[in-house]
Amino acid sequence: MPRVIIPLEEAKQYQIDIKIKEEKLAQSSHNSRPSTIRVLIENGLLKQGDSIYLKNALPTYLSYEDNDPVFQAVITGKIGRSDAVRWKKDNAEYSVSALAWKIFKDRHPENKGPGGLNGNWHWVNSEGRPLSEIAEEFWENISQSS
Repeated sequence: MPRVIIPLEEAKQYQIDIKIKEEKLAQSSHNSRPSTIRVLIENGLLKQGDSIYLKNALPTYLSYEDNDPVFQAVITGKIGRSDAVRWKKDNAEYSVSALAWKIFKDRHPENKGPGGLNGNWHWVNSEGRPLSEIAEEFWENISQSS
């Protein structure tokens, strides 16, 4: 097996370069994107008082109804983990995912929870666009401009 001898200075620099790459990789995994709701509110894509509707990719046992408050929530303007929306049915505050999960479970014929879900995909704005799609478009525009 052939051996390559690397001068000591180059070997040190190589180790430093590897260490820098490892640190950047570790840092990028910790710097995940902020929540969808945070992005939408902080960038004016959703505002306090905006209505959103649970109508995208619903389970087969659930049908959207225009005037049913079960399918409607209002943006609170808060960006915490459990208070982003106020449900029109009970006036309580929820995260978009927790509220979608609750509605899916409550309306399931056997009262079964749906498992993990991303509520931002199921809730849409007044134009019918899923919240996750709006946020993703925002991120794409940011990455293209930098």
